[in-house]
Amino acid sequence: MRKNQGKKTVLSQQSAKKHQLIKLK
Repeated sequence: MRKNQGKKTVLSQQSAKKHQLIKLK
């Protein structure tokens, strides 16, 4: 469970970064 949660947080952070880059463009 903990490992899964860690992966989810990392994925959410990556997606958030992608959204920020798209917004900047």
